[in-house]
Amino acid sequence: MKVIEILKRANDKLEPVSDKLLNKMSELFGEKLPQFLARNIVKIYILSFIVMILAMIHAYFQRGYLAFGGEVMIMLLPAMLDMYLNMRDDD
Repeated sequence: MKVIEILKRANDKLEPVSDKLLNKMSELFGEKLPQFLARNIVKIYILSFIVMILAMIHAYFQRGYLAFGGEVMIMLLPAMLDMYLNMRDDD
């Protein structure tokens, strides 16, 4: 029960931060960035996947063995942009 209460308090503290971030993004970019992202999100996913594969190949040649490192995190960028779009849609 204490864990749930702690998580609820943390959520209450973080929610205004996400609202401030959304408002700041809206002030900076207006409606042009969300419209661009909505039109091109699939292309962004495909491009980041290709970049991730190329980064893994380059890392393989540098290391000499296959290991999944930070290059896998390249796919976080389009996921974060997609979450940004979904946050805007929730309002």
